[in-house]
Amino acid sequence: MRTDTIIRKTIISGVFLIFLGIILGSIAAHGLKKAGLDAEKIASFEVGVRLQMYTGMGLLLLAGIQQYLKFSLKSPVNLMLIGVTFFSGSIYFLSTKQIHGIEAGKIFPLITPVGGMLLIISWAIILIRYIAQKD
Repeated sequence: MRTDTIIRKTIISGVFLIFLGIILGSIAAHGLKKAGLDAEKIASFEVGVRLQMYTGMGLLLLAGIQQYLKFSLKSPVNLMLIGVTFFSGSIYFLSTKQIHGIEAGKIFPLITPVGGMLLIISWAIILIRYIAQKD
């Protein structure tokens, strides 16, 4: 993937995550309580929104500083996108179970920490590669 292609993907993904985060945050603030979810479930949903928004902003930051990076962002960006999908997506699903009524099973809740680990690993890769790069 050419650098300009991964940067385009990074920008589009970052903007999309923020866009969707605003929508989901509005749903959390106004719709979930009306749907009968308790404060704990709403707070959990909001954690998913917050991490999604942070990831979107992080992706835009990476796109903005890419000219200072002498390594590809392809792997860490892909890991971030998988990680935020697993982390936030599973939180959204699990916290709204009362509304959709779908049983999560025993394995599905394990997706949340896997997503979190992928996010941590993606940022660690960027940090290690940047420290190791020769100016």
